[in-house]
Amino acid sequence: MASLAAACLLDIAANSGMMVTALSVLTGFVFTALCSDYSLADAKLPPPSDETRRAELERLGALAVNFQTRSAYFITIAICSLCLLVLISTSASSNSILMIFEKNRLQLGTPYLPELLSIAGNSIRVALSGLAAFMFIECVYTFYRLSETTLAIVDARRSYLRPDF
Repeated sequence: MASLAAACLLDIAANSGMMVTALSVLTGFVFTALCSDYSLADAKLPPPSDETRRAELERLGALAVNFQTRSAYFITIAICSLCLLVLISTSASSNSILMIFEKNRLQLGTPYLPELLSIAGNSIRVALSGLAAFMFIECVYTFYRLSETTLAIVDARRSYLRPDF
């Protein structure tokens, strides 16, 4: 609901450059994190010495799976969102198509066709802008959750390596 309100109140096409930049930066952070040791949370750790350490290692494994799943989801949504934002930013040229219909209105035989096309074009633009706003908000939220997972992995690794810390 908030994304549709944002699509109606904000000019997504005018702000698409900023949104694309933000998504590109966040996606770069996620790719960097995937290529680091955090995606393999339990790698390079000594074998568990007792049951507590074994449970901590299982938790690290679960966090690693969580991180990889969220990363795959984030990257998929970010790429789809980037494509949609590019489409929205280039759809401004659809007004020139309406101008051609307006010039040739009498030859087309129906005086209402340009108005109908304008209404349809605006409806599609608002729907796509709402979807783009939703996907952008979802990407930011998923990035926040990825950050939480990464911090949990760092804390769990630290407590596993130094239990007295």
